[in-house]
Amino acid sequence: MTKKINEHLTKSESLMLAWKNRKDYIGEDKKSSLYTSWRARVFTKKGKKTGYPDKWITFKGFKEDMSIGWAKGKILVRKNSKLPFSKENCEWLDKGLENIGKLIQFEYNGETRTLLEWSKIHNLNYCGVRQRYFRGKNYTPEEILFGKRHSKRGEKTD
Repeated sequence: MTKKINEHLTKSESLMLAWKNRKDYIGEDKKSSLYTSWRARVFTKKGKKTGYPDKWITFKGFKEDMSIGWAKGKILVRKNSKLPFSKENCEWLDKGLENIGKLIQFEYNGETRTLLEWSKIHNLNYCGVRQRYFRGKNYTPEEILFGKRHSKRGEKTD
């Protein structure tokens, strides 16, 4: 049986309270993607190479700067990839939209959209469309999207 340290707390409760009052205590946040994003910046080779502010050495410092705009499923992206991570140079974007500005713009039937958008509109495999775009030097826009039509065996072409 535990001894009473004071009238209200047992020894185990007192230790738990002391643990929770530590400056580096994270608690329930450890299960969040905000915590995962912080770890990716501070503890990975890529994060260390890119750089981050001294305040972000602790999770609490990172949370103070970056919890605004964060929601489950969002990804931390730098606005300018040549600068290190910081409050001013980062934003939270929905997963899947983080590279939208870097995607290839492509014109077909008088409309300009990204290859990803064309793939979704026509229910095509994005990887195949992208591969045809880069490999097909003399492909028409239709051939890039839908592939070249090959003649069947035995058919004669002019």
